[in-house]
Amino acid sequence: MLLIKGYSIEVDPNYLLALNMEAIQKTKVIWITGLSGSGKTTVANSLYRLLISKDITPVMLDGDQLRAILLASSQSKYSHTIKQRINLAKQYCNLAKLFSNQGHTVIVSTISMFKEIYEWNRKNLEGYFEVYLNVPLEELKRRDNNEIYSRYEAGEIVNVAGIDLNIDEPSQADLVMHFNPEYSSEKIAAVIVETITRKGFL
Repeated sequence: MLLIKGYSIEVDPNYLLALNMEAIQKTKVIWITGLSGSGKTTVANSLYRLLISKDITPVMLDGDQLRAILLASSQSKYSHTIKQRINLAKQYCNLAKLFSNQGHTVIVSTISMFKEIYEWNRKNLEGYFEVYLNVPLEELKRRDNNEIYSRYEAGEIVNVAGIDLNIDEPSQADLVMHFNPEYSSEKIAAVIVETITRKGFL
C-alpha cells in the first residue's frame, strides 16, 4: 500500500508515459531516508535509471559511499555519536545543495534521521522532496545486508540507528512508503516520480 500524506493510491504504470518531465527537472533534491536495510540505495539506483530513461541525468549521493570517503581516517565508521552523525549528515546536505545549485537533480540515499536535518533541508534546499521508507525492524533484521544488526547483537558495534541510538522519524515526509513485499524497487521509484508529478511538486 502507498501512503501519501494519509492518502492511499494505486499506481498506474501507464501514467509514467504522460509524465511532465519539465516538472520533474524542477525538483532539485530527492532525499530518500530510512533505517539500515530499508532499501534506500536500491530504490535510489532504480530511481536513477528511471530518470536516465527520461533524459534526466541526476547526481547520486549515497550515504554509505559518502561515509566511507568522509570518514576514511576515522577509527570506526559505525561507533559515532548523534552529534557526529548530524555533522556528517550536514556534509551530505551541503553537497546536495552544491550540486542542485548547479542545476542538477540530486538523489540522496541516507539514514540521517534527525529533525535538525529535515528542518535544514526544507529551509536550504530548493525543490526538496523527502521520501521515507518505513520498514518494520523485524524485516530490517531479516535482511541485514550490511550485518549491522547481527554485529550489534554480537556486541561488536554500538550506536546503531533505531536500536540504541535514537532517531526522529520524518513527520513531514512528502512520500511515505510502508513496507510491502510486493513492491519492487522499480515500482517504488515509479511511485516517487508519479507522486512528484501528481502533486506538482517539481
